[in-house]
Amino acid sequence: MSYIEEVAQGRWYQPELVKGYSEDEIKQIEALYGICIQGEFKQFMRCMGRSSGGLLAEDSIMLYNFQPTIHMILYKSYNDELLYSSGYDFSYKNSFFFACLSETHLYFLKTTSDNPDRVYHHVEGSEDIRDTGQNFTEFLKGVVINFGDDTPQDLQYRYTGELLPQSTHIGAEYVDDYLNKQQAYINELIKIHPNRHYDITQIKGFSLSEISAFEHVYRVYHYSEGSEDISDTGQNFTEFLKGVVLDFGYDTPQDLQYRYTGELLPQSTHIGAEYVDDYLNKQQAYINELIKIHPNRHYDITQIKGYSLSEISAFEHVYEIQITGQLKDFMHYMGRSSGGLLSDDFIFYNKMSLIEKVYYIDSVLENKWRDPDNYSQDDRCFIFMTYKRDNHFFLVTNRKDADMVHHYNSYDQILAKTGKTFLEFIKEVIKYS
Repeated sequence: MSYIEEVAQGRWYQPELVKGYSEDEIKQIEALYGICIQGEFKQFMRCMGRSSGGLLAEDSIMLYNFQPTIHMILYKSYNDELLYSSGYDFSYKNSFFFACLSETHLYFLKTTSDNPDRVYHHVEGSEDIRDTGQNFTEFLKGVVINFGDDTPQDLQYRYTGELLPQSTHIGAEYVDDYLNKQQAYINELIKIHPNRHYDITQIKGFSLSEISAFEHVYRVYHYSEGSEDISDTGQNFTEFLKGVVLDFGYDTPQDLQYRYTGELLPQSTHIGAEYVDDYLNKQQAYINELIKIHPNRHYDITQIKGYSLSEISAFEHVYEIQITGQLKDFMHYMGRSSGGLLSDDFIFYNKMSLIEKVYYIDSVLENKWRDPDNYSQDDRCFIFMTYKRDNHFFLVTNRKDADMVHHYNSYDQILAKTGKTFLEFIKEVIKYS
């Protein structure tokens, strides 16, 4: 009997929609949320952590909410409240909230305790924390019996969730490592036929995200067209390429009459080998523009790193804002590290975890600011810098003037325009710091 069959107890669900997390993804979740996933909870995550197929929904199990941002905000909020309500009993520090019943009744696991399967109950807004006396699977069975349906009607609720912000592409942080590994790979092939002519500037590969877009195998097989002859060559891919170089290569440039460049994908927008040189040149030009503002300022150019375009897309998803114009350029070329040009007043370089940053921005933006004629609460904002002990915040919005920087003063709750674009603001910070 599978884990979901045990939990379902004969109740209806769609098996083809049930989906869990891989071992690698579970490790990523552990690192992101600072928890330990083990025991019955790990069985659940492997089997049905992403989708219950309709058996359980987000109105009871909080994991089935699609936005990772919401999970991160709730995780930080609930854990802060739990520590306060428990009188700062740090045995609750690595707790993970997974269920909410009747709106205020929260259920969680103490993931690093001696009994990580035990479910605990906390009433939101109170000091009521107690042991339910049930283990995780037993608790889920009770939820199915008391809150589940025997029919597909529960599919009107959300039953699919995501705990991880997705980003697995090659970005600026990996450019140097990529080029070194690429050169080592090429050298391995070159030494088979050292006199063979080739143009190293034209050797280009696919990014990791591009590779994931088409299936690849390592074993080479042989097929004779028009026959039923299909056989295993006994070679892996690299061995086969070495043989082709020896048997079919030329010592002169004459082979360049043939095509040696190809494209398997209709389009490609991620940073891969093809874009490395162009990226580095543009990054250097961007950095030079900032350096000349304060030529004596100390910085380490080898530590300046940005985000790939795909990582910026993931960033938009997590912080729920459209990143364009000057902010996008900044993130692309130095969003990960400024090499010392800018301080940790910038949230990009702050030591807070991803969850803490998401929660921090969300809690600030919960405040009602004045000046309704110029701003709407519907405007999506991203705070990129704080000043003077979190009383002054600088932010951008997703409006038409997305390049313009705005200032929020938490004392008087006034949001105002600075009159400066993002790049002008960055230059001024560098100039006077």
